[in-house]
Amino acid sequence: MAGEFTVGKRLKGMPTSQMIQALRIIQGAMAAGVVVFAGVVLYLSYVVFGPSTSEPSTGDRLVDLLSMVNAVLACVCVILAWLVGRIPLRRFTPPAELDPIAEVPEDSPVFAEFVAALFPARLVRLAMLEGAGLFGLVVCLLAGLCGVVRARPAYLFNMLPAGLMVAYSVVTFPTRQLLRDMLRDRITHR
Repeated sequence: MAGEFTVGKRLKGMPTSQMIQALRIIQGAMAAGVVVFAGVVLYLSYVVFGPSTSEPSTGDRLVDLLSMVNAVLACVCVILAWLVGRIPLRRFTPPAELDPIAEVPEDSPVFAEFVAALFPARLVRLAMLEGAGLFGLVVCLLAGLCGVVRARPAYLFNMLPAGLMVAYSVVTFPTRQLLRDMLRDRITHR
């Protein structure tokens, strides 16, 4: 279709350094958004909202139900992020003549093609992890609104998917060395 926009076509013409910078900005912004929202939830839950209630309420039951949904959603999103995030990387096949021990220069077409394949894979993974994390934070926010967080701090375990997303963002932050190592692994395990 004429005028169709795809990430892959747009990335192919972009210099590798710009692709890496764009991935850093997006990944950092997504993680920072989750961290800021978690801070707001904690502030509202402990400072702004009223004291906790000790008797079970409708809000308690709602938060219990949403906590169970959050646990299932987090597991599904982590598995799907891992599976679906691999699909764009399958399109990248390193040339057979590449030596797995030798460094691939950053200005080579192979490195650029690898980064272009990694870009949508990373975005899909981050989006799925962010969705699960934000849902967990909303459950914590509702627990704060219902006034049950202080009485039952275990509801804060709903923040774990958000913590997982932030940890993934930090561990996989796209440094040049990490990208070179990932490419070397890809070449070694063809």
